[in-house]
Amino acid sequence: MKSYNNNYVQSQRDKNIASLLAIFLGWTGVHKFYLGKIKLGVLYAVFSFTFIPFFLSVIDFLVLITMRQQEFESKYNVDIPFTTPKNWRSRQVDRRNRRRGKTIIFSDEKPYYDRAPERKPDVTFRTTIPKVVGLSANKAYQEGLKLFEDYQYRNALERFQAALLINRENPQILFQMACCNSLLEQKEDLFNNMQKAIKNGFKDFDKIQTLDALAYFRIQIEFDAFKDSGFTKWQIQDEKEALNEIKSPETIAPEVEIIEENQEPLSTDELLAELKKLGELRQNGVLTDEQFAAQKQKLFA
Repeated sequence: MKSYNNNYVQSQRDKNIASLLAIFLGWTGVHKFYLGKIKLGVLYAVFSFTFIPFFLSVIDFLVLITMRQQEFESKYNVDIPFTTPKNWRSRQVDRRNRRRGKTIIFSDEKPYYDRAPERKPDVTFRTTIPKVVGLSANKAYQEGLKLFEDYQYRNALERFQAALLINRENPQILFQMACCNSLLEQKEDLFNNMQKAIKNGFKDFDKIQTLDALAYFRIQIEFDAFKDSGFTKWQIQDEKEALNEIKSPETIAPEVEIIEENQEPLSTDELLAELKKLGELRQNGVLTDEQFAAQKQKLFA
């Protein structure tokens, strides 16, 4: 294959220069001449006294400025005619040679067309992956909030977990997961997620003490100790030990008081106190799950 001297290396057109020529001198067709579009450049120059080239040059500018660099290279830099002292190849001849499988070699290195694809995968990966990841995390979190508002707590928890896999240790996501755990009465997961949320920067302790979704959290035996420590000590009481203490002769619980359905509505503080009492009775084995659910339903009746 014939190789040309290195002194006659193919020149490269620059996308930014072409864009600037299009916006400032495009009405005269300068950018078309620069890009090798000789006939179009002549037409722009002929009609430069009208407004038509002006509008077309604005469109050309927008097309060039938004065009990917790789597309620009393949469109305007691959087919550039070049000159040697004794030979000149036009764009049409160069294109015909490529169709026949011929490759022009400018040096002893690999051909130009063999080198270009090596840069493509690396550039594409670095520019697209971070954007997709960020959007996916935000989308999963927003979907979780919508499901949470629609009372679909299990589905909301799954979406929050998906967001957490991408944006790990985010305190707001962990707090929303703790709210779902509370409404689903998942004590161990609730304590774990709430602890991580506070550890990673969640500071709205008033919301913890007032939010309705965390009512189950506030009726737990350990909550008062958590609150007194400023939510820094997270020691969950072992249920077996608590049950043994309750069943000892000194700490036998009194008979369960049946809640009447027709009593007057309870205030928020009274309701929390009753829920806490019922939770303790269930954890200590005095109430079964069915009895706890029945008594809880009467409280909210």
